[in-house]
Amino acid sequence: MLRILVCSLFFVIVLSLGLSQASETMTFKVAMVQMTPVHLDKKANVKKMTGFVKEAADRGAKLIIFPELITTGYVGPISPPEYNGFYEASEPVPGPTTESLQKLAEERGVYIIFGMPERGKSRLGPVMYNTAAIVGPKGLIDRHRKIHLPLGEKCYFMPGDQVKVFDTEYGRLSLLVCYDNWFPEIHRIAGLKGANIIIDVTNWPAFDMDAWFALGTGIAASRELYFIGVNRVGGEDYWPGVGGSIIANPSGKILTKGENKEGIVYGEIDMSEIAKRRSFPPVWFDHRADLYESLLKGVGSK
Repeated sequence: MLRILVCSLFFVIVLSLGLSQASETMTFKVAMVQMTPVHLDKKANVKKMTGFVKEAADRGAKLIIFPELITTGYVGPISPPEYNGFYEASEPVPGPTTESLQKLAEERGVYIIFGMPERGKSRLGPVMYNTAAIVGPKGLIDRHRKIHLPLGEKCYFMPGDQVKVFDTEYGRLSLLVCYDNWFPEIHRIAGLKGANIIIDVTNWPAFDMDAWFALGTGIAASRELYFIGVNRVGGEDYWPGVGGSIIANPSGKILTKGENKEGIVYGEIDMSEIAKRRSFPPVWFDHRADLYESLLKGVGSK
């Protein structure tokens, strides 16, 4: 009998907390910029980005997101000229491009997220990272370095090793870069750190778009948060983008989906939907961290 009473009380508390939070509605507009970059022409790409930011801000967007490596285009088959071209176009964070876009973000009162090659240092000497940078109206400059590097990217970049969550007035944002999306451990860490919006900036390939939509909606539903995925259009012949940028709500429903054309895809986030969804089922309350950690013991052993 005591167990029944405790369980009943727990259910009432969880439901009431969820509904009370759900009454606090906060909505804002998101701009997903499906831009076509010019290969290794950073000046032209940043100029184009600036125009898109101004257009999106004029239409009321508060979160403006560009695809992976948008300042340079995507890496090609490894060669000394190609590597040198990317290294010359790379920058530290903060650096000229982040500082320029941060000034624009401050002027327009928006957050801008974009992909770029970041120049860094290691014990082995100069290195590059495939980075998603975020700048905001209050001087915020930070980044997520792509953790999982596919195929030829390993020849260009060092992998990142941190999952960050950025506090903003429009939610707690966690960033991914493209292939990071395949690995549920990253979403789990972001959720445990309090993320309520996960954003993936990407150059997702045309031949694998079924997986793109399945992964994005699965992240949103399983973590009970918003997923925003921004893919480019066009670009290099060896890796063309086809758009398909999406916003998925905390139930995994696609609210907005981009077509295969360059331009801005607008959508709206309603933060109250997160609390409504998390009231039932209470996934994060029922999360079994004790079990998951034990499953990792012995992984990789014979």
